[in-house]
Amino acid sequence: MRDEGGERWGGRDPRRRDATPGSRPAVDGREGPTTTGNEARGRFNPGLAALALVLLAGLVLESGRFSTWFGGGDATGPAAGSAPIPGGGIPGRLGEDVVRGRVTFVRDGDTVDVRSGDREIRVRVYGIDTPERGQPWGAKAKRFTADLVGNRDVVLRVRAKDKYDRTVAEVILPDGRNLSEQLLRAGLAWHYDFHSRNAEWHRLMEEARAAGRGLWADEKRCEGQADCPTRPVSPREFRVEERRAGRGPHRRPPLGASRPGTGSQPGR
Repeated sequence: MRDEGGERWGGRDPRRRDATPGSRPAVDGREGPTTTGNEARGRFNPGLAALALVLLAGLVLESGRFSTWFGGGDATGPAAGSAPIPGGGIPGRLGEDVVRGRVTFVRDGDTVDVRSGDREIRVRVYGIDTPERGQPWGAKAKRFTADLVGNRDVVLRVRAKDKYDRTVAEVILPDGRNLSEQLLRAGLAWHYDFHSRNAEWHRLMEEARAAGRGLWADEKRCEGQADCPTRPVSPREFRVEERRAGRGPHRRPPLGASRPGTGSQPGR
């Protein structure tokens, strides 16, 4: 096949005798360029360059994954990287599994809306279950949560998304306290061990139960009674009964829906 020629790296024709100093004869009598080690190392490898770009893109996407799903971190927060939350809270990395924002609305004891940047996030508090609206102690649990986090900056330690598209997260108060733990200590929540295996949180619930704090006071009053109408019923059982009675399924209204008169506006 005739060599039609073409552009080459370096711009010289190796068939010319003066093409490259130190040229050597080729097997067909023509001279070819001698390739030095430095020249070989300097050659561009498009395959390796493409691989490097793919790896870089993967790292960028991975670092921004939770920021895209959950609203990202607040630019006023600490620099990215493992950073402890003031007061001994849970460490995490901004933009990945930690979101900072302000509570704008308290829907009930374990559900709040948080504003982070230009996004509003519906948050289901992780690891606990507070009484529902219509249950005894439901209003008190809601007021307790509103007093602690209403219109305040919080840190969300994101865990997952639930089937209602809510962000399931631990809610950390400005002083480092954990909202789930505070509700358990006050006797205003069940440890939701269907999803959480936190032995310390279960201990907090049992401690409040033994002391008769909050809703567990009703259980104390029912001791020795076979059929006591004020005996506490877990929210999970309550939701099952609501569905059986044709009043379910129980779920929260979507973001942007009109807020009922039973809602708590933070700061009021």
